[in-house]
Amino acid sequence: MENKFQIYNSLFMSLPYDKMTNIGMLLPFLFEESKNGYDEGKTPVEIIEEFLKTIPI
Repeated sequence: MENKFQIYNSLFMSLPYDKMTNIGMLLPFLFEESKNGYDEGKTPVEIIEEFLKTIPI
């Protein structure tokens, strides 16, 4: 379980939080985008890049 947390934590620690507001509100949207992107066969990089383009930073 600790390993899963470390992977999850490292993913979100690499996001540009210093330029973002309302992170807690955005995480559910990122979850949905990730789930949908995975179902569509997108790579993690594609999912994150597309998500970051949709939010005001």
